[in-house]
Amino acid sequence: MSASKADRHPHVLIIDASQPDGGRLRRDLESAGWCASFIQPTQALPDLPVPFVPEVIVVEPAAARDGRGPVGCPRALHQLRDRFPGAGMVVVTDSPSLADCFHAARLGARAYLAKPVTAEMIVASVEGVPFASQPESPKAAIHSLARYEWEYVAWVMAISENNKSKAARMLGIRRGSLQRKLAKRPPGL
Repeated sequence: MSASKADRHPHVLIIDASQPDGGRLRRDLESAGWCASFIQPTQALPDLPVPFVPEVIVVEPAAARDGRGPVGCPRALHQLRDRFPGAGMVVVTDSPSLADCFHAARLGARAYLAKPVTAEMIVASVEGVPFASQPESPKAAIHSLARYEWEYVAWVMAISENNKSKAARMLGIRRGSLQRKLAKRPPGL
């Protein structure tokens, strides 16, 4: 007699650039009875070898950044959505930004979580139940004004579809000033 879909746990694919974080999360999910696989990307997302068709994908956008813009999350999620259209996504990141969260929500991500994440947080996100509390990340506690400025510029770039001229007009600054802002790393990383 086979188990119904409600009685079994989904297959989870974890894509994370951090071996310790991804490996720990895989072990924790497996100890909770879930079928999980961890991949540390060494190549483009569409070419990653995947041992099964996942029902849930836990992805760190930094694992898929390709340097073509300030926001890597939308590109990574589009690639995963195209390859696994039926999979739900949970985005985990050690550098949360408003722009990435906005795009993750627009692309249908079930949750956008700041690291460190626990297996309980992933399970709660997948099952749609609230979890008790998210551990407070010391890096994410308070950001500088420069960090919020960078996030706002990244958000404007995202809504202008990475069109620098349009974004500069929206921000009320010159295009050269915008290019200098985009060339810098986000403060606090």
